[in-house]
Parts: sequence; structure tokens; C-alpha cells
Amino acid sequence: MVRRGEAQRHSPARWEGAPVPFSDLAAHGGTPGLGAADRLDPYYGGMWTQGSSAVWVSQKLARTQVAAGLARMPRSLDMSVEQARESLVSTRSLGPRLAALGVLDQWRTCSAEQLAALTGFDRLATTDPQAMVALFALGVIDRGSFASALLPGASTSRSVLYRPSRSDAFDKEVSPLLSFEQRTAVTGGLPWDFRRQYDRHNLLSVEMGLRVAEFCEVGTVLGEKLSTVDLLAGSGLGGDPVTEARGADLTIVRADGLRVAVELTASAGADFTDKVRRWARLLAERPLATSGLTVLFVEATPHEGEYRFGSGPSVRAQVYKAVAQVVREFPGTGADRVAERIGVVSWSQWFPAAGHATAEFTRLEVDRPTGPASARWERASLLDVIDVPLDAVRPGELTAVVDNAAMLLGTPHWLRRPDAAPSVWPALTEPLGWGQLPCPPLARPSRATAVRPVTGGVGCGRAAVRSTIRWAHPAGPRPPRPAAPKATAGEMPATPSVREPVAAAAAFELPVAAAEVVVPEPVSVAPVFELPIPPRARAPAPAPGERAPAAEAGEQVAAVAPQPPAPAAPEPPVTPARRAVPLW
Repeated sequence: MVRRGEAQRHSPARWEGAPVPFSDLAAHGGTPGLGAADRLDPYYGGMWTQGSSAVWVSQKLARTQVAAGLARMPRSLDMSVEQARESLVSTRSLGPRLAALGVLDQWRTCSAEQLAALTGFDRLATTDPQAMVALFALGVIDRGSFASALLPGASTSRSVLYRPSRSDAFDKEVSPLLSFEQRTAVTGGLPWDFRRQYDRHNLLSVEMGLRVAEFCEVGTVLGEKLSTVDLLAGSGLGGDPVTEARGADLTIVRADGLRVAVELTASAGADFTDKVRRWARLLAERPLATSGLTVLFVEATPHEGEYRFGSGPSVRAQVYKAVAQVVREFPGTGADRVAERIGVVSWSQWFPAAGHATAEFTRLEVDRPTGPASARWERASLLDVIDVPLDAVRPGELTAVVDNAAMLLGTPHWLRRPDAAPSVWPALTEPLGWGQLPCPPLARPSRATAVRPVTGGVGCGRAAVRSTIRWAHPAGPRPPRPAAPKATAGEMPATPSVREPVAAAAAFELPVAAAEVVVPEPVSVAPVFELPIPPRARAPAPAPGERAPAAEAGEQVAAVAPQPPAPAAPEPPVTPARRAVPLW
């Protein structure tokens, strides 16, 4: 419910919630060992000793410094271009590599821990994994670390940072190797983007998105690349494109399609006031019922030592004052007030200490300038459908972003619902007049295990639409393998059961389960399984002039004329016959 604050016109009294350890909050997902309680805190961690930027090195700069004798390439990063290209075309580490590219393209800058938490591949949190070294060697990404006098040389894995490099290496080296589905999952169907802001700003945005996805009941979260004004209120809703090249730092999407465009700010001046004015004008032009758009300003002034809020109180007051003034310029309509669609909160109100949050954060409680002049600011929960109702004109258009985000590798992996992700192959087949994927006729129909009707030369059965990005999803827990049946005396061991392949699934229904083969130990699983067959006792050789005994089913008898018995010789050891069982 809405709660009115203390009577202050511009800056209300600061409300404080009780700090709760992250480990005590109910989590809706996450990566084991890389949750909010385990990651390095980019706000309280003490890594911003030299402004808001980290120390970075690109592949080109690294080789220039090595050639000039200014540095020596660490052994963990010493990979030639040829080796990197070989690694790129290999399926080894394909999943982590694709997922990392999707995260960096959407969120711009990430720490190694944040990258592993978003993708679900904990190996990315280690120091220089091969998937990232190959991308660095080709100039696709830059590698950075926090500046500290205690880390003059090699930094620890917790301080490693990644970002897209300012080069065309992705288009030259990576993009030609990707399928249409993979390219869409990595870039969202947009060009590869290496634009970025300050490192501190980007890392706080990623951390905010991770914590919201982990502890709040939301539909999805989107990074900076997918939080542009055009996607939020223009062509992303099927309307006219917005040519203004700006956007939010991240977007929180409620399950009913309500969008919360989040803007982090560490200063409040004329530029900030202009930013608030542009958002307020957009809200006044785009009704909530058609756009579902709201805006949240988060004051995140740098934290310094024991002075808990640094210069926060004065910046906070300026932020509240600027929002209150702009809202009076763009009041909106009586049924769609701009003041009800703008919220303000401080980072330290949601996260009062390292490793802690408040219950207000899990509800996304903020201040809104919706009260009377004597008590302008009122508290409201952005996740509460009573505080912020949404009566959408076309609900399906607003909730489509939740389904579409399920196919993107930049989305936190626990929010990618395979059953909701749409297919992308119709974008290629529908222009050709195909309502489904073409299914060529079988080369050997007699071997088919099921009837597949055909029409002409194209099959009309269900085609095996198998995702090409299934490797980019972290593996879930495997079910226990059933024990192989034991053979009784005088019986052959039971033939391993081959389960039927999963029926044709729409693209991006991930993970796609292939046919599992249950074999008795110690037989290994391979594309073609060779299973030993125990030897049978040999029948005595027929006497001259006698006919050989009839062959049992499955055996072949060679047409050879009877020969006189050869002199006795020691029999060679009997080698078990082997037969091949195909995977499908």
C-alpha cells in the first residue's frame, strides 16, 4: 500500500529498512556458489579507488606493449591467432563462449563472477578460461581488472573484468561461424554493440539486474542494449521508431508486462535534470495502457570508508528536487499521471551494507511524487499491482518481451523458460512459402522406426527442429541411471534399451534432450555403441560328406564345399563378436 512520507517538499525523510543477509532472503533462482551473497560487492567492495574506471587491455594493446618491451604476456593469455581460431570452430567450450558473448553484448561490462552468475557456467569465474582467452586473442573482447596497489601483477579471478572490444573482430571472426538461431540468441537480432559507459556504472547495473532476478518476482530483466527508448516505446511495441539514441541502464519487466526503466545516477546537475525531463516527456506522450512504461531513478553516489553515504545526502536531495520540478512541467492526464510512473530510491536504502538487503528491496519499494504539496513524496511498491496497476489495451504485446527474452543468452539463465521461447526458424521459412521446416525423404525407408508420410519429395511429418544453442545452457541435474537388468544362468544379457528421441521441438526449447542410451557398465556412450556379445560354444566340425547344422536366426552360413579335416592345431583364443547399435 502507498505510505505517505514525512512532510518535506523536495527531499522526504530517509526511510531505513532492517538489513537482512542475502542468504536469509528467499531466492527465486541463481547459480550455486555465485549468488549475491558470494559475489564481490561492486558498491561496498572498495574497488573504486581511482575514480569510476578500471584498468583495461585489448589484444592489440597487449601485443604492442609486449613488442615494445613494456610488458610480458602472461602464460594464461598467450594464445596465437591460429590457436584462437581453432578453438573458435571447435565445439569444446562452445556453450560458455556463446553465453558469454550474449551477456557482454547485452550488459556491456561484467566481472568474471557476474558473467558466470548470468550464464550459469561457473568455469567462467576462474582465471582466464579458454573460452574467454580465445575471444581475447582474436580481439573480440577486452580484459580488465580493478586498480589497486596491492595487485601490481597478476590479479585474482575475483578482480577480472570483461567488455566488448572496439573492433570489428566479432563480425569477421565470430559471426560467420554462427547459425541464424545462435546469432539471434547472442545479439537479439541487432548488430554487435561495443558502446559502454563508466565501468562502475555498468557493473552496478549488472549487479542490480542480477539481484532483482534472484530475489524479486519478475518476468525478466533486460540489459542496457535492450533498454533503448525505441525498444521500450517505439518500434519495440510495433509503433513508429524513435530516433533518439538513448535508453535506460536496465529494464525490469513485471509478469504482466509492466516495464520499469532503471536509471542509475551518481551525480545530480543540469544534465541529470535534462535526463529526467526527457523521460517525463516520453511518459506524457506514451500512455501506460499502451506502453506499460515506468521509470525509476536510483541514486548510487560512491561509498567511501566509514562516511556511509559519502556526499549522498546532498546528491539525494538534488535528485528528489529535480524529479519533483519536472513532474510539475509534465503532469500527464488525470487517469494517467506522470507522477505515478516515476520513482526514486537510494542504493543504500535497498542495500544498506555489504552482503545485506532490505525487505523493501524484494518489493521494489520507492518514493513517488504523488502526494499533496505538504507531503509530496509517498512510498509505493513497483511490484504491487494495487500501487501500480496496469490495464493494458493489448496485453499480449506487453508480455511478449518476457517470452522473447527467454531465447536470449544475455538473460539470466534461470529466467529462460524453454516452454515460452518462440521459434526463430519461421523467419527464414515463411518468406519462402514453407509453413514448416522441409523434411527430406528417408534414404532407407525400410529402417524407419515410425511411419512418416511424404508428399512428393518433401516429408510432411514433424521435422526434427533441434536447437543449435543447446550447449549454451548450463546442464541441469541428471536423473539417476537405472540399473541394468541382470542376466540369469543360460540367458543372454538384455539388450540395452534405447529410448525414443524427443519429438520435434520448437527452436529454443532448451535444453533439448537427445536419445539417451542405457547400457550396462562399463560400456561407454558414443555416437555408435559397440556392445560385446558373449561367445557361444563352438559346434563340432561336420564329418566329410555330412551337411553342416542349420544356422540359427541372425547367423550367416558361408557356401563353402566340405574339405577334408586339417591336422589338429591349437585353437586361437575366441574373440567376442561385436555389433553396432545406432544412436537414433
